Amino acid sequence: MNAIIEQARSLDGYQDSSELLQRRDQDWVLDRAGIEPRSLLDLGCG
Repeated sequence: MNAIIEQARSLDGYQDSSELLQRRDQDWVLDRAGIEPRSLLDLGCG
């Protein structure tokens, strides 16, 4: 994760870093929900 943050800080590959962080957060939430989602919504909060 530190590599992702460092990459985002330097703005080199910011879009890629942002997508990786979103996927990581999404996986974290889905692991705890215990259900399979029908759809996902990006609120753009991060």
